[in-house]
Amino acid sequence: MTVMILISFLSVLGAAMVGLAGTSRRVANRRYVGKQALALAQAGSDLAAARLLDNPSFTGINSTALGAGTVAISVATPTGQASRRVATVTATVTSGTYLVSRQAKVWVTTSGASGIWGNALAAKTSFTLGGNIGVNSHPSLHAGHIHCNENTTHNGGGAGSVDGRSTATGTITLNGNPTIAGGTQAGVAPLTFPAVDQAFKDQSLANGVTSGCVSRTNGSTLQGKINGDVTIGGPSGAQVNGVVWVTGTVTISGPVTGTGTIVSDGAMTLNSRTYDERADTASVAYISTATGIAISMGGNRSFKGILYAPNGTVRFQGGSEFYGMAAGNSLTFGGNPNITRWTNYDSNPPPLPSTPKVEAYQEL
Repeated sequence: MTVMILISFLSVLGAAMVGLAGTSRRVANRRYVGKQALALAQAGSDLAAARLLDNPSFTGINSTALGAGTVAISVATPTGQASRRVATVTATVTSGTYLVSRQAKVWVTTSGASGIWGNALAAKTSFTLGGNIGVNSHPSLHAGHIHCNENTTHNGGGAGSVDGRSTATGTITLNGNPTIAGGTQAGVAPLTFPAVDQAFKDQSLANGVTSGCVSRTNGSTLQGKINGDVTIGGPSGAQVNGVVWVTGTVTISGPVTGTGTIVSDGAMTLNSRTYDERADTASVAYISTATGIAISMGGNRSFKGILYAPNGTVRFQGGSEFYGMAAGNSLTFGGNPNITRWTNYDSNPPPLPSTPKVEAYQEL
């Protein structure tokens, strides 16, 4: 009887241990599959963020095989937040009889101000400021900043000074004791120069397409896409609101009013004009996607605007009074302009290329 009782007890204990082992195996397998699904959801979040950064119009994907399972991505635009996207990722992994799903979210801002716009001058490649080139700011003072993603050289002497700080990713060289009110800092992180993509240019299409060259001298509106060259002259120039895309070259020798941006595939020639730029409220950007000398700023009077040449050179010639900011792949100076960063653009900017970014991730 004792033996029979022991055998029964051991049989029950053995069966329990076998059952426990099976349960442990199933729990371990479920946890493993769950971790696979979570890793897949995280990978899907990275995929969604990359797609949105590349194309703000990305709307998601249906259930698609990825890794050990499938991923589905849905994208929503929060009410009243046109420049934000929220992507919800659902990852599913199946192993035997187990089906495990995990979700994650990623928030992306499809437009955002690049750090370059906070400077009077910014360039990707090295440049030199001569001793007679003055850089300051108006109406806010001490904001005439300078940045270079490579090296900057400041030459002292003459009337040149910088009423702001000078930063560079590489080195900063000072010759002849130049005056830099905000000091210098080398070795800083490079700034992003946003691309002028097709989506930015296509904003112009809402206002139609014009074929052939266009000239404005009477203050009338310039708008839409223009398949040709554009010339704006005196006495009254033109008004620009929104984005105007020009497939040819642009020549400006008259006033431009409004709040807008002219973006050209060809080079731009800007001649300084005669009226007091500080008295008007225009907020206009001039952008060229050309290589080589993309924007040439000349003359000996005044000009106001934001100049941007991400693929080429912004060249200053003559002794003009320039109000705004200038950024490009490179900057060159063939004269001694006085450059004043127009700080009112901070609160009233024209349409500018943006720098999208990922705001946050969340596992659900």
